[in-house]
Amino acid sequence: YQNPIGTSIANPYLLTVQGSPLRHGTVVPYDYGAHAITNGTTITNDVNLLAEETNGMRYRCIGWVVTNEAGFVVASDPGTHVELPMAANYVQTLNWTQQWYLASSADVHGSLVTNRSGWYTNAAAVTLEAVPDSFYDFLQWAGPGVPVGQGTINPITLTMDQARTIQAVFSSLTPTSREWTGTNSWLSSSNWNPVGVPGRNDSVTIRSGLCSLADPVTVAEITICTGAVLQCTAWNAAVIATAVTVAN
Repeated sequence: YQNPIGTSIANPYLLTVQGSPLRHGTVVPYDYGAHAITNGTTITNDVNLLAEETNGMRYRCIGWVVTNEAGFVVASDPGTHVELPMAANYVQTLNWTQQWYLASSADVHGSLVTNRSGWYTNAAAVTLEAVPDSFYDFLQWAGPGVPVGQGTINPITLTMDQARTIQAVFSSLTPTSREWTGTNSWLSSSNWNPVGVPGRNDSVTIRSGLCSLADPVTVAEITICTGAVLQCTAWNAAVIATAVTVAN
């Protein structure tokens, strides 16, 4: 019998710890790598459930499996704690999955059937449905989490392959003339007079200040006054209107 490299008569067995598909977090007391283990030792090993959370992305441990030199499974568990007597050379594999955070909300004058805010496994499908209050209409989804070209689809199904922030926006069914002043996003209802995000049947005037637009919107007509600025901040940002007037 010949001991593997790094072992001895007193420490005859080798525990190799690895991550799948990659290493994440810190394993205690036997971290990633190879460890010579004393004969008769019952090893315990632990890792944090979550690792490397940043900007709406993180990794989650979904369990572990221990195999012997022949590749046969000796033990497994969906948790993060392993306790096992060393009776041969073992490989402990920690399985990790990537998760993304969804922040979903509804503007005033409506709600979501279910607020699905939370963490989701990579590529999971999440459906959101917006419901307007009486005398209001669903206008669009807004935010960096809206897939291109799907801003007016309700309900909407999101593929969680990135962190997403998405908000349901509603508008009055009554045609209204609204004026903009100040500096903010088009979806800032308090910058409009009367208060409220313009709907499809509204006539809007950018009276003064700067109005930034990150999503496509539809109104009946729009006028941009002298000195006022309508600024598009994304490639798909646009105003769709029957009549457009830009003052000299």
